[in-house]
Amino acid sequence: TPANQPTIVEGGSLVTGDTGEPAFVGDGVDDILSFSSSIDFGTGEFFVSTVTDVNTGGALIGSAVPNWLLLLTTSSIQVRSSNTNTIYIITPDSPLTAGESYLISLSRVGGDITAYVNGVAQADVETVVSTDTFSTDRLLQRGTNGNPYPDPVSELIIYDSDQSDNRTAIEANI
Repeated sequence: TPANQPTIVEGGSLVTGDTGEPAFVGDGVDDILSFSSSIDFGTGEFFVSTVTDVNTGGALIGSAVPNWLLLLTTSSIQVRSSNTNTIYIITPDSPLTAGESYLISLSRVGGDITAYVNGVAQADVETVVSTDTFSTDRLLQRGTNGNPYPDPVSELIIYDSDQSDNRTAIEANI
């Protein structure tokens, strides 16, 4: 639905993040980008990397279940299991500051989910139950209008595999 799509131009000007990079932004109410089919990671490994502002926060990557693969706030990086609704909360080493852009990566390798902020692994690592599954089918919210993400997003990359050996190169490219 065109009225529910995020914008990249507002009032004739390119939308930018807090550090000036081009971005897309939702309205924080009902904007969403849906995938044609779900990305189902199952119990396997995945890697997500994004450059985004975290002013208000919300579900950046979600699913109709309604869960989220990546929910950001200034004080937490959250992942929610698709099959058990277990919420894994990673507390950043330092709170994220509203008004700043961050490079945030999330990696599931084996049973551990690790978050990286601006290339630095955060000390808080979550160990997931081996039967917990993860999936996504939308950007900028979970479910229908749940936890919308109103902050500028400059880039987002999703892999359905372990990218540990490539993480620093991916982040440098972003």
